[in-house]
Amino acid sequence: AEGSAASPIDEPATELKAEGSAASPIDEPPTELKAEGSAAAPIDEPATELKADAGSADTVGEELLDKLKAEDSTASISVESAEEVKAGSAQASSGVMSLLPEVQRLLVLFWAELHGLGIEEHSLSLAATAICGPGGDCRIEAMSLAECASQLATAGLSEASEGLASHLTARLPELHLQDLFEVTNLAVSEGTKSALAAEVTRRLSPQDDGSSPQRICAPQTGADFDRLVSLVSTMNSWSCPQPAAEVAQIVGSALIPILASEPEAARRRLLAASAAFSALDDASLAGPLRSALHHIAGSSTGSAVAQKPWELEETAELSFSLAALHGGHLPFDVCSRLWRLAGSATGSGRDLQNPSNEHSAKIWAFCLAARHLSSPTVLASLRMAPEAPALETFLGNKERLRGARLELDKDSAAGGPVKELVTQLRAALPAALPGELSEERFRVPDSPYVVDFALEGPKALLIVPRPEHRAAGSSQQLSGRGQLMEKTLEAMGWRTCWMWPEEWSPKLLSTPEDEVKEAFQNLLGKP
Repeated sequence: AEGSAASPIDEPATELKAEGSAASPIDEPPTELKAEGSAAAPIDEPATELKADAGSADTVGEELLDKLKAEDSTASISVESAEEVKAGSAQASSGVMSLLPEVQRLLVLFWAELHGLGIEEHSLSLAATAICGPGGDCRIEAMSLAECASQLATAGLSEASEGLASHLTARLPELHLQDLFEVTNLAVSEGTKSALAAEVTRRLSPQDDGSSPQRICAPQTGADFDRLVSLVSTMNSWSCPQPAAEVAQIVGSALIPILASEPEAARRRLLAASAAFSALDDASLAGPLRSALHHIAGSSTGSAVAQKPWELEETAELSFSLAALHGGHLPFDVCSRLWRLAGSATGSGRDLQNPSNEHSAKIWAFCLAARHLSSPTVLASLRMAPEAPALETFLGNKERLRGARLELDKDSAAGGPVKELVTQLRAALPAALPGELSEERFRVPDSPYVVDFALEGPKALLIVPRPEHRAAGSSQQLSGRGQLMEKTLEAMGWRTCWMWPEEWSPKLLSTPEDEVKEAFQNLLGKP
């Protein structure tokens, strides 16, 4: 009875079981871990999110690839074949298609860069050549086409560059006028330049009533004026004198109104127009520049634009350009105005510690023309100007003018006609003119001019014409700058002989020695 009542041995075991049943300290933790795993799934869920993101990126990438392949002439995948496209995909497709020109541009530029580094990627080359080829469906914007063609040409991919040039040529009539101007600054191939010159000529002609925004007409703003001046220089550098002259006439007619509308930029624009016009050898352009010079630099309060003093660099560029435009023979009023500007720019109290050699040479060339090519009456008037003493002091400083030279382009391109003829003359002169002392790269004394060869006996200067010495659109006629040089040097007592490569190179290459000697004697006027 006592054992049944107390059961001291059995009860502890019962208590342990009861406690185990209530708490289950060993079994419950695994249960809690499972419960947490079921609720949070901290390990499984990030992987699920990554897969979702990758799937989204893959879908976008596949759609973009589908669009690119659809544009590739070698591919046959249809845009409509993408089954993944869901509701709202039309808008996404439009966005992808709008990226296509930029994607193609980047692809072509990347190809050019790799090729330039000597790296060839076959699949990239296939895709790029499919875009650039004449039959390719190229979507690159016209402005970017010029950039890409230039980069391809630089990388040595001439065929691809010409392919893009053909795409650009086909789109020229569609270009807005401002874009056309920008493209002319990027053209590199001769084919593209010819097409652009033809397009400029087309837009200069009166195709309609003149109200079309695509037609080249009088500039309404300073920015339009700047673009037209740049176009004049570009057309002239491409040896396209007709469109250059026509655009220059438009610029000249608008010169005074544009200068008056923006006085703060008037001087800069006058300098730019003078430099562009001076290369055209068109006497009719001198009138607008003459009026503009008096408008800008005039002293009357009612007509002159308020301005700061002229700097030496500005005066040098303007005086040299106008002297070249007139072939050295400046009208009295223009010569007098420039002479006074030059004297003011070189006057006492001005900072002339380090004027560039080029600008010093240009102002020197103008002053030499004024001294040697003006009539005695004009020269006397110039010497009486209040600014004359300062200018004479500047020109008398031999140390300052020691490095002032109008250097000749050495035509460093391999096989250049100028370089070739200079080499031929170097070899031929001793035999053709025995006993005559000649000096190469001769600096004409008391002048900024440098010539290829000088013969001391007959005081003859042999000059192989550079592009700046040739008249626009002419084979063997001097430009205004060439005439300025020739007339000034001849007035100083020198005989100038222009050695045209197209005439003298074949003669020195294949003519017998005695005939070459006779040709030089005739050139120098010797018996």
